[in-house]
Amino acid sequence: MKHNLIFNALLLLSTISQAAIDCEKVTQIPITECQALIALYDATDGKYWVNSNGWTVINNPCNWYGIYCSDGHITTIELSSNRLTGTIPPEVGNLTHLKKFNLDNNQLNGSIPIQISDLTKLMYLWLSFNQLSGSIPDELDTLTNLKDLRLENNQLNGSIPAQLGSLEKLKYLHLDSNQLCGEIPLELMNLPIPSATNYLKLDNNH
Repeated sequence: MKHNLIFNALLLLSTISQAAIDCEKVTQIPITECQALIALYDATDGKYWVNSNGWTVINNPCNWYGIYCSDGHITTIELSSNRLTGTIPPEVGNLTHLKKFNLDNNQLNGSIPIQISDLTKLMYLWLSFNQLSGSIPDELDTLTNLKDLRLENNQLNGSIPAQLGSLEKLKYLHLDSNQLCGEIPLELMNLPIPSATNYLKLDNNH
C-alpha cells in the first residue's frame, strides 16, 4: 500500500511537471517564444547549468532564471557564467522582441546561428568568452538597433563583415581574441565609435 502511494505521488509530480512545460498552455508569452526557450535549454544542456531555477518546472517562463519579460514578450535573456554547453539553437530567432541576449562566459561551441539576424529589436548581443567558431554572419546588418556587439574570446574565423559598418547605433564592437583574418573593412569608419568612451577592439586576430 505504501509503495502504491509513493508511486502515485511520483506519477502525479511527473504529470504536473510535463504539464508545466507544455508551451501550448503558457499564456504569458507567445507559444513560439516559449518553444524557443525550451530549445535553448535543451541545446545547451540546461540540466547541468549552475542556475536553472524555474526552467521546465513552472509554467510561467517570465519567472525562469535569467528571463525578463515586458508587455507579453521576452525582452532579456541573462545567462552569463552559467555553464551553458552545446550550441545556440536556430529557434532563438523567434524571440523577436528580445533587446538583450547575454550568453557571455560559457562553453558554447558551433556557429552563430543566422537566425539571430531576425532579432531586429536587439540592442545588446553578448556572446564573448565561449568557443564559438565559423564566420560572423553578414546578415547581422539587419540588427539596426544594436548598440553593443561583443564576440571576443571565441574561435571565430573568416573576415570581418563590411556590413557591420551600416549599424548606425553600434558604439561597442568587440571582436578581439578570435581567428579573424583579412583587412579591416573601411566601412567600419561609419560606426559612431570616435570618442574615448566608446570602443572598437580588434586585437589578437590575424
